Amino acid sequence: MRCEVHLAVTFEGELRVDDPDGIVIEAVFLPAHECSERLSSCAQWVREPLSEWLQERWAPGSGRGYHYEVMGATRETLRVARTIPG
Repeated sequence: MRCEVHLAVTFEGELRVDDPDGIVIEAVFLPAHECSERLSSCAQWVREPLSEWLQERWAPGSGRGYHYEVMGATRETLRVARTIPG
């Protein structure tokens, strides 16, 4: 899986999720200070990059790569390890 994230400088209107795969369970606009509690229940590959960006706010264009090895065929057997790109 590959994820590309873009920073919106401004927005208006209502949030609309177009999710043909059906993997989005929740989508909300939140103040930054409320995000860490919500992220605690997210998958590691969602929680770590977003949490780190919320803490450090690195500049647009200076993106970081996050790489994970995911093992297991079901949620019960899933094991995730953050890796260093080689």
